[in-house]
Amino acid sequence: MSSRMSSFQAALRFLIEMAALAAWATAVWRLPEPQLMRWVAAVLTVLGLSALWATFRVPGDASASGGAPFAVAGPVRLGLELLVLLGAGVALAVTGSPGAGLGLAGLVVAHYVATRDRVRWLLDHPARSDGHPSPRQDTGSRPTS
Repeated sequence: MSSRMSSFQAALRFLIEMAALAAWATAVWRLPEPQLMRWVAAVLTVLGLSALWATFRVPGDASASGGAPFAVAGPVRLGLELLVLLGAGVALAVTGSPGAGLGLAGLVVAHYVATRDRVRWLLDHPARSDGHPSPRQDTGSRPTS
């Protein structure tokens, strides 16, 4: 089992990530604040989420070229991904675009179902006692998809 995904899924994931950032910016823009504050909040939201996304990685994750500026356990990374990607759909839905929010959330779920080997790979990489992620030692067979 590996964290690799097909070229199609990698391209789809990139588009989902961009759509999620745009959704977060749109949702923040719709807050009832003065226009200048909405600009600042939208830009800071996108920059902050992008920084979190790029920084907290699982070493060896092929979907990120294997690099990890700040190593985290696989379940932590999966949680971050779900918060950013599904959260964008929820943010759109509650700020006036329920159809777009539901569509984005559905696309995210479909992507994770299609890349379930990567999801399993992430779940099999918990933190070691020193706080760094490491793969679980598996003594049994793994299900295949």
